[in-house]
Amino acid sequence: MGNLRRYWWLRGSVALFIGAALAVGASLLRPAAAAPQNCGYFWQTASSANAGAGNNHLTDIFDVTVNDVWAVGYYANGNTDQTLVEHWDGNSWAVVPSPNVGAGANYLLAVTAVAANDVWAVGYYYNGTTNRNLTEHWNGSSWAVVPSPGANQTENEFYAVAAVATNDVWAVGFARNASNVKWTLTEHWDGTSWAIVTSANHGTLTNVLTSVAVVASNDVWAVGSYTTLTLIEHWNGSSWTVVPSPNVGSGANYLQRVAVVGSNDVWAVGYYWTGSTFVTLTMHWNGVNWVYVVSPNIGSGQNTFSGLSAQGSSDVWASGGYWIGGVEQTLTEHWDGASWSVVPSVNVGSGNNVLSSVLNQGIGRVWAAGTYNNGSTAQTLIEYYSFGCFTPSPTPTPPPASPTPTPPATAPPTNTAGPSPTPCALSFTDVHPTDYFYAPVLYLACHGVISGYGDGTFRPYNNTTRSQMVKIVVLGFGKPITTPPGGAYTFADVPPSNPFFAVVETAAAGQIVSGYACGGAGEPCDSLNRPYFRPAANVTRGQLAKIVVAAAGWPLQNPAAGTFADVLPGSAFYPFVETAYCHGIISGYACGGAGEPCDAINRPYFRQGNQATRGQIAKIVDLAVTAGAACGP
Repeated sequence: MGNLRRYWWLRGSVALFIGAALAVGASLLRPAAAAPQNCGYFWQTASSANAGAGNNHLTDIFDVTVNDVWAVGYYANGNTDQTLVEHWDGNSWAVVPSPNVGAGANYLLAVTAVAANDVWAVGYYYNGTTNRNLTEHWNGSSWAVVPSPGANQTENEFYAVAAVATNDVWAVGFARNASNVKWTLTEHWDGTSWAIVTSANHGTLTNVLTSVAVVASNDVWAVGSYTTLTLIEHWNGSSWTVVPSPNVGSGANYLQRVAVVGSNDVWAVGYYWTGSTFVTLTMHWNGVNWVYVVSPNIGSGQNTFSGLSAQGSSDVWASGGYWIGGVEQTLTEHWDGASWSVVPSVNVGSGNNVLSSVLNQGIGRVWAAGTYNNGSTAQTLIEYYSFGCFTPSPTPTPPPASPTPTPPATAPPTNTAGPSPTPCALSFTDVHPTDYFYAPVLYLACHGVISGYGDGTFRPYNNTTRSQMVKIVVLGFGKPITTPPGGAYTFADVPPSNPFFAVVETAAAGQIVSGYACGGAGEPCDSLNRPYFRPAANVTRGQLAKIVVAAAGWPLQNPAAGTFADVLPGSAFYPFVETAYCHGIISGYACGGAGEPCDAINRPYFRQGNQATRGQIAKIVDLAVTAGAACGP
């Protein structure tokens, strides 16, 4: 047990089973002169420290302030593994001395902070016989070991820590019970000492808690697994209880991290077994129950989440790794209030890379920490996501060097050598510089409004559903997310459990969209006679014009004679189509084709009933949110 590490322990079950993942809250409106196409938000590597010449791993990252960030893990000193602590002071990452217990291995697996002089890190150490809890505290000048009890003085390990206040800190993990079975372990710091608090277990077999997060002193969540199923527990101020949680499929499900936005907005991530591999697992607490939420995966190999951080209902990040060609690569995904999407992240060298933890600072800056292999040893890996600009290489080969970012508000980390993928260098295999939608897709992808598919395509000629369209418009125009209180909802077919609930409600509140009266075929009226939104129906070109014009807030144009031969005055979409045309965001099709005869003035056709494609939508939304032409008489 001396060489057991949380990073590999958490993922060890994966290997054993096989062997036997910025809020776009700010408006994207820009001046008529568009931002350079080589500017945007993207992940970059930061220069991080390593201790000694052996393996170095980072397992968790947490901040006090923007320029006061801690990362913890462990490193090999030649004989055994020792604790590793690093600190960001606004200019650079540096190793900070941390203590170890005894002569055996010591691991730090989680960190949290109350203040600059009140930081906690937890893990475990090997005492020569078994593993024991390890808790350490930073008082503003040095780290010191703080004694913590072990259940029955048998094997016990801490995997996570979270703080409410100086005298209210939780640590969770497991301890072996009298039957030599791993059971949940929760301990509490009251400002003076650590004490074991009775926690719940499901059944009589293995129960382990891997993460903990706090809303308030009487609202704490912990997640993990029992045997091979998800385990979620809640502290109500007096006791821990198991809360029912879903499992996907019939295979193993593991939860690794939990993060809170509020009492009715909590996330948990991990991975589950599909029958052939493990893929990402995300779950959400809506105040009533935990529900499974779909998240994308890269390729057909293993994808797992081990990090999670939230700053709002539409700004949640998850991190981990995915396997391709026998090599693990970094994985970061973002929840924008409607869906999870992959955000390209950086890999160093040609060996394994993984981001074990992520930290969303909520200011347009996200940190992630983990490990990469330099060909001989594991080294610390720290990445950050923020706005920057770079000058592309004038030649396509060899591959361009890592972009050099424009300094953000606070001093940036130093980039390391190595590839640095960015959303502003499109990798969609089916979007080319010669396509009419290339620049719009580039701009919207750079700002997190749109994303592609796991196979690297954008599929510009595919149709788009009404809910997907609303998501693009809400994010593109930077509409503040607005949802009804108390679990209420506007449309009968878009309840709070729907992944597009937040953006659809935001659009409804802003009078950007409306629904269809209930009572029709397959749309029975409920007790409130709520209308139906039909989120899965494909959006038409007429609906697209109406939604975009309403989102832009443009005064409606209603000329006596219409621009298009097939959109007549007095028809439902007429003023919206005319307004969109007046602002220069739409055009039509030349008359003379089949079923589209030319009239006396050869007016074009708009084809308002045709379904809108993803490429068309990208172009129209981009024009509307960036530089829609002035519309005069």
